[in-house]
Amino acid sequence: MRRKGVSKEHRADPIIQMGLFMDTMGIPIGYGLFPGNTNDCETLIPILAKMKRDYGIGRSIVVADKGMIPIQTLTASIRRRLILPRVA
Repeated sequence: MRRKGVSKEHRADPIIQMGLFMDTMGIPIGYGLFPGNTNDCETLIPILAKMKRDYGIGRSIVVADKGMIPIQTLTASIRRRLILPRVA
């Protein structure tokens, strides 16, 4: 799992990526681990699908930066009904 990947702190050490899911109170309810060299945008769909399947989660609010959700990931997520777009 420990692989050299992008580090916001510019560390040379191998890292492990973690995706964290929290409830509306900010309490962690689940997580997923990925090799450190996995691109962030490749982690959203698999872990969101797993959380929905394992916990029967219906509606989700995804908070992420634009690097996490490129148009391809957003389109695939909508197509698989993992997320529903909302316009504010």
